[in-house]
Amino acid sequence: MLDHNDKQHLQKSLDILQQNIKVNSLQSMVERLEMISRQQGLRFHPGGTGNEWFISSDMFFLELLIDSEGIVQEVKIQHDGKTGQQNCPEIITALQNHEFADFSAHLAGLVSTYALNADKNIKSKVFIALQALEADLARSEERRVGKECRSRW
Repeated sequence: MLDHNDKQHLQKSLDILQQNIKVNSLQSMVERLEMISRQQGLRFHPGGTGNEWFISSDMFFLELLIDSEGIVQEVKIQHDGKTGQQNCPEIITALQNHEFADFSAHLAGLVSTYALNADKNIKSKVFIALQALEADLARSEERRVGKECRSRW
């Protein structure tokens, strides 16, 4: 029987092996995504088609469509309390280029967005507020850049 420390050491060793295995099939991509999900404290589970996979938490989920050769075709995110999924082209690119550290950073960012010691309702409201702030900052930057361009003429 393995104790908790032995299990952690074994899992870390398996993760190192997994990180060094070339991803060139559906199975190897699934195994890599499962490992990264677990490391981020997220759930990883199959959909109904065999090429559809989900990475989820209590507050969001990613839906990944992966072809039979292990190439990620589509990634969509659904945040709790929001209608409609959003496409994630940055994540698709990272996974198609086997940039797993970048993908892991994207997941860590999503997890940290909801890393509040609060209930789901409060977390949803905070996410909506962060989206509004992001939109306001983007509009402010657009106006600033527009003024700079006009002042040069």
